[in-house]
Order: sequence, then C-alpha cells, then structure tokens
Amino acid sequence: MWKQPERSDWGKRTTSLAKQKILIVDDELLAALPAATADKAIELAGTMRPNLVLMDIRLANNGDGVAAAIEIRERFDIPSLFVSAHGDPMTRDSCGSGPPFGFH
Repeated sequence: MWKQPERSDWGKRTTSLAKQKILIVDDELLAALPAATADKAIELAGTMRPNLVLMDIRLANNGDGVAAAIEIRERFDIPSLFVSAHGDPMTRDSCGSGPPFGFH
C-alpha cells in the first residue's frame, strides 16, 4: 500500500529527481533532440547513461526502435518507454519483445 512520504522527505525526493536523465529518441524533426536513428540512440545511451529512454518505435532510415531498445537494455541495462503515434495492435505486439518499461 502506498504511503505518503513525510514532509521531511519532500526535499530529498525533489533533489534526486532533478538528477535523472532521459534520452528521447524520435524521428520527427521537433522531437528529435537528440536522437533520430537507432544507431545514434545506442551511441548516446552508452555515453549519456540515462535513467530512461523514451523510444519511438519507427525511426529515421527505416530504424527499428524496438530493436534499439533491446540492444540498449542488454548492453547498458537502461529501460525504455515506447512512445508512438501508431497504436494499432500489430505495432503494440511488436513491442512485446522489448521488453518495454511501458507504452504510450
């Protein structure tokens, strides 16, 4: 059962959240900061060591976000949250081999 932290815990929680890093991987121009391809995502995951990767499923240059997420998880033990404009069952099923931290 969830228990609300005591007031003295709030400052500690905020400090630890401020140090979290997230790598965003998307092939859309506005969202593609900093990675738009699977290869770039894997490279940045190795150098940045983020706590989480927000991974688009379909990437630039016919890249496979699911395959990139699997490699990032295997090589660096970094979880991925899949983000996609494509919510059809086939796309969601393709994420099952990820394994995704989540899907949005």
